Amino acid sequence: MAQSKRTPQTSAKKRAPAKKRKASRQLPTVPISRILLYFGLLLFFMVSIGTLFYVIFFQVVVAAELREPEPLPKVVLIIDDMGNNPEIGRALLEMDLNLTFSFLPHSPYCKELELAAAQAGKTVMLHLPLEPRDPGKDAGMGAISVDDSPGRMAALFAEDIEQVPHAVGVNNHMGSKFTEDSGAMAGLAHLLGSRQLFFIDSLTSPDSLAKTVMQSQGVPAASRDIFIDNDRSVQTICLRIEELMELAFRKGAAIGIGHPYPETLEALKRCGADPRSIELVSAGTLAGVP
Repeated sequence: MAQSKRTPQTSAKKRAPAKKRKASRQLPTVPISRILLYFGLLLFFMVSIGTLFYVIFFQVVVAAELREPEPLPKVVLIIDDMGNNPEIGRALLEMDLNLTFSFLPHSPYCKELELAAAQAGKTVMLHLPLEPRDPGKDAGMGAISVDDSPGRMAALFAEDIEQVPHAVGVNNHMGSKFTEDSGAMAGLAHLLGSRQLFFIDSLTSPDSLAKTVMQSQGVPAASRDIFIDNDRSVQTICLRIEELMELAFRKGAAIGIGHPYPETLEALKRCGADPRSIELVSAGTLAGVP
């Protein structure tokens, strides 16, 4: 008996078990509040860095460059007795320092060196001989005394200032007696005021009234602080210059007086004022000349 064929319809089919569908992965949900928090922290961090950058580079670096520098202490250095030593005088005039030069009238090289100083653009003063307390000391030709009449005082002063025609100010040569006398100083103040000259008191007397009287008469005036070369050794002069600088740092300004000595010239070459630490100015600046 023939066996019947199984048809596809009738044949049992083994079905493979159905594959399970993989569950789709879902990203975790981040609350908006947390996102805003992260964004806020990032913004805060960026602002902080920017602020720090501004402080360092603008407030510190840029502002420091744009800020006006602190004014340097002002120092005046007057060289008295100019006109007696032509070699030292010329050497001092040739120095690259803003020195003030005070010329002794009737000295042998006064007019020659005075003209050279004026042509070099230096500040020129009259080193006016005034009566000392010690009668044994001679203040020199053209000296004005306490007992001189107003007419004689005016005549002597006119002769002295004629010797130094480029003078813009005056300081006293000797004059310890004269500067202690208020009446004599008032007469001299009148003569300076009429010519618009300032006055620097060399302070040859601790009892000098010169600055006080001059200022009371409307004449710009100041007083010497240090003589730099009373001891004529180069080392000591350098020490006095250092003292002058230190005084200027304490007070803001100081006036020194030296002389045309070989030792003073050498000291100025070795230890002259450092332009990076002080400002060397003309005598009129500290006298208050407008």
